[in-house]
Amino acid sequence: MEELADNNNLTLEQQKELYVATLAHDLKNPLNAQIVAMEQLYNEKFGGLTLLQKEILNDIISSAKFMREMLSSLLSVYKFEHGAVKLNIKPVNIDELIKICLKDVSAFAEYNSVFIEYINNTRNDVFLCDENYIRRVISNMLNNVIIYSYKNTKPLILVEEDSLFLIIKFKNNGYPINENLKSHIFDKYNSGSNKKSGTGLGLYFCKKVIEAHKGIISLNAQNSNIEFCVKLPKIQAGESVIKFS
Repeated sequence: MEELADNNNLTLEQQKELYVATLAHDLKNPLNAQIVAMEQLYNEKFGGLTLLQKEILNDIISSAKFMREMLSSLLSVYKFEHGAVKLNIKPVNIDELIKICLKDVSAFAEYNSVFIEYINNTRNDVFLCDENYIRRVISNMLNNVIIYSYKNTKPLILVEEDSLFLIIKFKNNGYPINENLKSHIFDKYNSGSNKKSGTGLGLYFCKKVIEAHKGIISLNAQNSNIEFCVKLPKIQAGESVIKFS
């Protein structure tokens, strides 16, 4: 991998991180090939399927895509921490981007009996940001909403703005967050004790991306009422927000 530095003079911990990042990179290509093949099967490119077969295949595809997202987050975290990433800032239609992300997770939401509502209260849908990374943040947050919401509830994705920020709120009614976890929820590898918890990299990845945009990500949780808030500054064309720290 060209993006990952050679391991000369690295500490043992750095060598471990390099090994994991290289492994994540190498696993992505065969996983992508598997997803493409399964999607072709699902779309009946090689013959008809029963409804039950399509349902099972759809679950497998959703699981594989979730795994791909975890690998991508793992690799991105390594790059962020070693200064190997620059943002591609350009005008992005946030409304369209969120709708794409909602479509991507629609099958996963339906499978989990979660019915996401979306409200956009902005006057202008176009903002400057890195489309690919913000899309991954939104997708990650949506997946969290689906995983941790109670069944048959209606989480809300609310987009607003003030004079300084584009604000995206992810509100859901779900599993309470332990008080000890709240102040560390964006820490690396801090996944909590919930049986649905993942690698502990998703929210850390989101934090790194939002901070790279000079934005803010926060949590407000009271019992089962959970709200994650992402604030992206309204930057002007030409402003530099490309350095990861």
